[in-house]
Amino acid sequence: MPLVVPGWKDVAASWGSIYVLKDDGELLGFGRDDHGQLPPPGLPPVQAIAAGSEHCIALTKAGKVLAWGWGEHGNCGEPTDARGDVKGHWNEIDMPGSVRAVFAGCATSFVVAAAQHEQDGGQG
Repeated sequence: MPLVVPGWKDVAASWGSIYVLKDDGELLGFGRDDHGQLPPPGLPPVQAIAAGSEHCIALTKAGKVLAWGWGEHGNCGEPTDARGDVKGHWNEIDMPGSVRAVFAGCATSFVVAAAQHEQDGGQG
């Protein structure tokens, strides 16, 4: 039987870190942070998360896609240090459509977005 923790919306886990998304949009992180994979300070309220091997991708309540952590293969957008990490901050990933969901795996990130004609009421 699953345990329901009041105030928790979702949990995600990577190789060495665990993320807890609270109902109010706050994202908590525990564990390893050698690639900057724990939530950076000042993160805006989040509605969905996904954990990759050593990175995290989040969909904010404002509909923005943010990524941070180990990004050597482009899984966090443009890397910001010599190791390929996005550390101490996040990258905002510009998406052409309305984002519905985020997913992540080993060195990968995936986003599901509505098609442009769907956003335009089917007129596009």
